[in-house]
Amino acid sequence: MESSPMQDGLETGNLFCNNPLCDLHVRPGDPGVRGFGNWAVFANGITVGRGLYGCVFLCDRCGQRTLR
Repeated sequence: MESSPMQDGLETGNLFCNNPLCDLHVRPGDPGVRGFGNWAVFANGITVGRGLYGCVFLCDRCGQRTLR
């Protein structure tokens, strides 16, 4: 996973996605993770954002599933 460097230091320790079953349930500094921020890029080039869904940070894919 890669992410944009456009982020302040307050977010750098948080999980990208709080769903423990998600591939993006990672923090900056975890193995295979480069960067920090609100956008992740998978090895296949797909870009995913994240946001607050309820009171929980989820990647957009997991967040959209919770809205169904």
